[in-house]
Amino acid sequence: MAWHARLPALLALAIQFFTTSSIGAAEVELVDRPYCNIRLDGPIEPGDVRKIESAVDQSLSENLPARTNDRINGSTSICLNSQGGNFDEAVRIIDYFGSSVVGTTIDAGDSCTAVCAFVFMAGRYMFYHGITHPIRRLHVAGTLSFHPPVGNAHTAGTDLESAYTESVRKMAALLRHASQAEFFGRRSVLPRTLLLDVLGLEAGAFLDVETVGQAGEWDIAIIGFREPATITQAMLRRACSNKAMWNNQIPPETEAAGNPDTEAPVEFSNGRHRARLEKLGAAQNVSCVVDAFYASDSRYYVDASINLPGEKPYEFDPGCLEEQVRDNGGEQTRVGLSPGDPIWHVFEPTQKLADLVP
Repeated sequence: MAWHARLPALLALAIQFFTTSSIGAAEVELVDRPYCNIRLDGPIEPGDVRKIESAVDQSLSENLPARTNDRINGSTSICLNSQGGNFDEAVRIIDYFGSSVVGTTIDAGDSCTAVCAFVFMAGRYMFYHGITHPIRRLHVAGTLSFHPPVGNAHTAGTDLESAYTESVRKMAALLRHASQAEFFGRRSVLPRTLLLDVLGLEAGAFLDVETVGQAGEWDIAIIGFREPATITQAMLRRACSNKAMWNNQIPPETEAAGNPDTEAPVEFSNGRHRARLEKLGAAQNVSCVVDAFYASDSRYYVDASINLPGEKPYEFDPGCLEEQVRDNGGEQTRVGLSPGDPIWHVFEPTQKLADLVP
C-alpha cells in the first residue's frame, strides 16, 4: 500500500496523540562518555531545544572532546534517553540538528522511543564541504523504538476539526524531513522505508530496531557489538550483498549461484585478503571486490566495491584499506564509523542486535 493511502487512518489516530502532553522535562547536561559529550535524559518538552543549543555552545567554548573523530570534523554528539514527549519541540530539535550538525547516540542501557526516535534519526556530521551524512549510533544494548502518533481518545477534546488540521500540519513536518535526501537520495533524516513501516503500524504497536538488516537499511550505525573473531568467505559475500542491498537497493540473491560460500576462515597474506565475487543480487548480475585487513590491533576491517551492470569495473588499490586503518582506524570503529565499511556488514541481516552484546 502506498504511503499516501495510509494517511487518512493515521491522521485520525494522530488527532489523539498530538493533543496530549508529557509530564516532567528533560535534563540536558555535559558528559564525558565514549560516544557523546552531551546527554538528554527525560521527556522532550518545549524549551529543550534551547537547552541543547546552550549545551552545544558550552561544549564548543570549553573545547570538550567531540567523541567523534577527524573524519566527521569534530561534530558534537548527544546521547538520548527519552520516552518521547512534545512533537513540536522534537521537530524544532530535528531542525536544529540539521543546521548545527549534531550527531546522536543511544548508549547501552538507554532507550529512545516515540518522538525521541525521530530526533535520533536527525543526527548528522559534516562529510565534506557542506555535505552532511547521518551519524546516528545505536548501542546493541540500547533501545530504539518507533510508534505511530496514537494516544488516548479522551484527550482529543471536542474540536475534532481543529485537531485534525493540526495533525495534518504535524504529519507534514515528518514528511518534509522524509523528502529531504542527500547522497543519491538515500541519506535522509527519515528513510522512506522506515516511514512506511511506521505509518503501517496499528494503534498501540511499536517498531523496534532490533536487527542488523534494519540498522543497515536505515543508515543507523551499530556500536558496542561483539566483533567477529575470524573472517570467512561467507562473511565477505554478506558484506557485498548487504552493501548492494542497503546502498543500491538491489535485492539479495537467493542462492550462491556459482560462488559457493564457505565458513572456513580466509587466508591472509601480510594482513590482507582480497576476494572477487560474481552473480550477486536477485538478478545475479552484480559483482563485488571486497578487501579484508587484519590490523595490528587484532581487529578485522572490510571494504567492498560494488560493480553494477553496465558500469566500468572499479576497485580500490589493495593497500588503500590498510592505509585508512593505520591513519584513522581504531577510534572510528569505536564511534560507529570505520575505514571502508563497518565490520558489522559481515553479519546476516537477520542477526539480532541483542545477541551481539559482548
